[in-house]
Amino acid sequence: MFRSRIRSAAHGTELPRGTRAPRQVIVVALAAFLVLAGPGAAWALWISTTSTATTATAARVLVTQQVTGLDTIYSAGYSGTNTVTGSVTVSNTGSVPGTATVTASAVGDLAGVVSVKVWQGTCAFVPAGLAASTWASLPPLTSSIGPGASASWCVQSALDQFPALQHWGKSVSVSLATTLATGTSWTATAPTVGLTQSAGTATASDPRPTPPQLTVCTTPNNGQRLNLAWTAVDAPASYSIQVTGPVPGVTKVIDLLAVTSPIELTKQEMGNHGATAGTYRITVYADGTAIAADQFTYSANGHLACR
Repeated sequence: MFRSRIRSAAHGTELPRGTRAPRQVIVVALAAFLVLAGPGAAWALWISTTSTATTATAARVLVTQQVTGLDTIYSAGYSGTNTVTGSVTVSNTGSVPGTATVTASAVGDLAGVVSVKVWQGTCAFVPAGLAASTWASLPPLTSSIGPGASASWCVQSALDQFPALQHWGKSVSVSLATTLATGTSWTATAPTVGLTQSAGTATASDPRPTPPQLTVCTTPNNGQRLNLAWTAVDAPASYSIQVTGPVPGVTKVIDLLAVTSPIELTKQEMGNHGATAGTYRITVYADGTAIAADQFTYSANGHLACR
C-alpha cells in the first residue's frame, strides 16, 4: 500500500492534483446533488411510505348480509296462529376475523305486536322455552366470524289471526343494519336490508272482511227473547253487542261483562221494548272488532224473529 504524501494545505491554498477532499466537502456536494435532482427523489420516498400504509389497511374488513323468508302478509281470521320462519345470514368477506352485530329498527303499528323468536341452529325446530320479543324490542344479534366464514340466525315471527284482523291493513317495516368489527381498529358496515310484514292485506284502504253470521239465532219465549251464539275467537278481553234499528242513528250498545255461548238477551236489554217495528241488525264485537253479525225483525205486535 502507498501512503499519501499530501499534507493539509493552508486555508485558501489550492490542493495539489490527486488529493482527497475533506468529508465536509463531500457532504456539501451530496446535498447539492439532492437539491439539483429536483422533487423526484422526495416524491419517490413519499410514494413508498404511502404504499406501506395502504398495505397495512388492506387487511380487508368486509361484510355482507342476507335476509330470506320474512316478508309476509299475515292472514286475518278469528282463531289460529300465523308463523313465518326465515333467516339472517352475515358473511365475513374480508381477510381478518371480526365480531358481527345485527341491529333491528322497526316502525309501524305491528312493531310491538308481532312476536319474534331468534336462535342459531336448525331452523326447522324452535328450541323449547325460547323467549319471544317483538320487532320493536329485538336485542342485537352478535357472533364472531372468521375470514371467509358466515353466521346465520333463524328468525320466526308470529301473529295470531284475530290480532291480524284487529290490525287489518297495518304493517311493520324492519331495517337490519350489520357491522363487523375487528378489535378497536376497523369496522365494516353492510348495506341495510329491509323487510315488511302486514296484517290481513298489504293495502290499508282495502275493506275489512264481512263478519260471519251468528251460529245460533233463536227467539224463545214466544218471541220475547233472543238467543245468540258465534264462533269463538282467541282470548278477547271484552265483548259487546251493537243493535242498529230501522231508525237512522239509533243504536244500542250492550257491554257484556261475562260471555257464555249461547247468550240470551231480552227486548228490554236490546232496547226493543216499545221500539219501531222493522228489521234490526245485530253485531257482536270482541275487543272492538266485529266477529259476527245477523238480522232479526221486530213486529208491530212486539215479537222478535230471526231472519
